[in-house]
Amino acid sequence: MSGCPRAFATFSLHRDAFRRVSQRVLPVFSALLFVALFSAMHCSTVQATAVTVQIGTVDVSSSLGSASYPILVTPTGNGKYQYLSGPEEIQIFSNDANHNLLATIEPFGLSLSLDPDPMAGLSFGVLAGNAPTNFTISTAPVVFAALSNPLAFASASVTVTDFDNDGASLTGAYAGQSFKALSNIGVFTTLAPSLVAVGAGSNASTPNVPPTVGNILGAVTTLQASFSFQLSANDLGSGSGTFSVPEPGTFVLLALAGLCLLGYSRRRR
Repeated sequence: MSGCPRAFATFSLHRDAFRRVSQRVLPVFSALLFVALFSAMHCSTVQATAVTVQIGTVDVSSSLGSASYPILVTPTGNGKYQYLSGPEEIQIFSNDANHNLLATIEPFGLSLSLDPDPMAGLSFGVLAGNAPTNFTISTAPVVFAALSNPLAFASASVTVTDFDNDGASLTGAYAGQSFKALSNIGVFTTLAPSLVAVGAGSNASTPNVPPTVGNILGAVTTLQASFSFQLSANDLGSGSGTFSVPEPGTFVLLALAGLCLLGYSRRRR
């Protein structure tokens, strides 16, 4: 039995030593674990931010100041990008110390679609601030493998509505046109002429015209669509436009739709 006290004493010694080591190691281990968890959380945040890409921009300026609103989306992995603003209006304020309200994007008033097929399209509904307001609403360039002398398609329309009972105007910034279809070769076409709505609460819209169709001469690698115009104070401007190089089957359908639209417009006149 004389070995039992000795064994118990040895066990007690080891237990005390383990306790002393634990008291020193556990705080260090806990700190390392905290750092590891914090780093993981931080990395996750960085990665989530890094995958957001800008597919367009709304630039706004007036005598009240200027600002730029980036259009951001999360990639889907198939090369296509879609954006639709939400049910709440988006107010754009000047980026100076005055922080003036320059313009408002209406609920569901901004939509962009970029497709490597390729196609670039956008639509908008914006309300000017308390001064005549300049808008440039652009998609990012759609980049794709070079196409030689492709047949291209572009269409656009705009509407202006008086919101303060003194008439309204939407003046295109592209030599009197509001929409521009652009490739790496140059400007394919400009569309949607300036509009004036006369009378309180009145509105005016782009006349019905067939889309612009034609070949882009050269090796085409990018497409981009944009609207640029000045909108009268406190009035509403809206519009939509698309620029694409459709596949032959799709092009036939688009051409037929354009002819039908032209025939309908003539019948109305």
